[in-house]
Amino acid sequence: ASEVELILDLSDPALWWPHGVGEPALYDLDLALSRDGKPVHRIGERIGLRTVEWVQEKDHWGRSFFVRINGRDVFAKGANWIPADSFLPRVAPEIHRRQLALAAEAEMNMIRVWGGGVYEDPAFYREADRLGLMVWQDFPYACALYPDDGEFRANALREAESALARLCRHPSIVLWCGNNEIERDAEKLRRAFKTPFLGRSLWHEQLPDLARRIAPDAAYIPSSPIGGETPDDPREGDRHLWRIWSGWRDYPVYLEEEGRFFSEFGFQAPANPATWREALAPEDRHPQSLAFERHNKQIEGTERIFRFLAAHHRVPAEFERFVRLSQDVQGRALGLAVDHWRRRRPRTMGVLIWQLNDCWPVTSWSLFDYRMRPKAAWYHVRRGFRPRNIALLPSAKGLEVHLLNDEADPWRAEVRLRAFDTGGGVGEEMKLPAEVPPESVLRLAEIDPEAWLPDPERWFIVADITGAAESLTGAGAGDDSRLRREAGYGPRAFWFSVPFKHLRIGEAAVMVEAEERGGSPGVLLRTDRPAFGVWLEDEENPDLMFLDNALDLLAGEERWVATVAVPTGEPMAARRPRAHRI
Repeated sequence: ASEVELILDLSDPALWWPHGVGEPALYDLDLALSRDGKPVHRIGERIGLRTVEWVQEKDHWGRSFFVRINGRDVFAKGANWIPADSFLPRVAPEIHRRQLALAAEAEMNMIRVWGGGVYEDPAFYREADRLGLMVWQDFPYACALYPDDGEFRANALREAESALARLCRHPSIVLWCGNNEIERDAEKLRRAFKTPFLGRSLWHEQLPDLARRIAPDAAYIPSSPIGGETPDDPREGDRHLWRIWSGWRDYPVYLEEEGRFFSEFGFQAPANPATWREALAPEDRHPQSLAFERHNKQIEGTERIFRFLAAHHRVPAEFERFVRLSQDVQGRALGLAVDHWRRRRPRTMGVLIWQLNDCWPVTSWSLFDYRMRPKAAWYHVRRGFRPRNIALLPSAKGLEVHLLNDEADPWRAEVRLRAFDTGGGVGEEMKLPAEVPPESVLRLAEIDPEAWLPDPERWFIVADITGAAESLTGAGAGDDSRLRREAGYGPRAFWFSVPFKHLRIGEAAVMVEAEERGGSPGVLLRTDRPAFGVWLEDEENPDLMFLDNALDLLAGEERWVATVAVPTGEPMAARRPRAHRI
């Protein structure tokens, strides 16, 4: 075989940038091989031009771990991807397009293709290229020790060579990872039983050598999590954090956790009620039915749902309310984790939630369910991933106000802090001017919540940005101006000193009606008193998606929310909208 090297000189090309950082510019590349003036082979592909570095350098916290694109340090915000169906032939290209569009609409810029899954269809990577979604691609090895003989290694390298040659042209792929959790588990086995690390040479020698030869610009790590003295080291590498949720610890414990990059963490919630109506018989729609429990593949997964629901809400027996409140817990758990680790920038430079999607109707860690209907967590994460955001986080001395700025420009804002009671009354108020440097975090203030809340069971604190009201237009999913726009009505953070089960919440009258604005369908939402965890749905159309949902609202507040079709993201009018609340 012969090799031909062709060098193209492009002056001042438009570069490919991650979503939210810049435009993911793509070029059409057409290559033809001719013999005696006649074409014998031709390939065409859309390509992007960019540089990528995975930075791991010593610093005063340990060793960094983050991605640098075109010389710019990027805070990774995203989720883990699993196969979109248990039966892969059912996954049509439009499913990949819609699910990745939901990731981009949630202000994500990275997707990790988990090693327990598959190399995805070409449509997946092309759509990631188009949307500017960086891809962390695991080789398909996970959670096991693999054979260490020559025959297995030869087969593994043939497969890897084919995958690298096929996928290396995609600008979205910014990292190749040898496996999922094998290094960590092998270290545990070595310490406990002196078990040898089978397959180590594959991930530490052969695969990185192959990647350097076929995709010389590719970044590579041997395993995830990877670290220093041990995998999951908070001082270097990435972490898979599971003592919260799987280890039965509640989500406030996220505030105790530090790390350079969190590539797995999560909290479960059931699929949406409409999805259960399609999957379960009426007599099985109960939180403790056998069929419902079997639609959760984690051992004692449903028991964990009850444990964490009981910590934050009064546990209902009615199935749909059980689902909604469980989703509320998941959403607030992930929102707290995102706020906490974003405020740790540059010490922490990435958060990838487990998981984005589902492969069947199930209770799981996903942000939207098998039918692509978003859970409450999708909205909480979307708000948490805003390029510019505000966070209220407890500290040893009180309550801290943080401004988070991922943009390349300074952020000048006026922050307003207010105390409210659950009947709608207003108490303490403070306004603070702020300027946040580019790509950084500002700890603006620390207050004593006891001085602000006369009765913690009736009062709460809200922080927002004055003059920051902007609604969604409801344009199609391909409209980048809408994807780049802040969800809802600008950054806002709520803080409650007691769980909702102890909060004396008034009987708010939440009204919702269909209303078109500027040619876009939507709904108008009103409440006379503070209302929390407000969930919008359409009684006649379970596949109507509200572009903002799972809302905490103040007394007298009015919101207009655009509506689209779940399967396509195209505008769709509500027929019989209604609202639920905590």
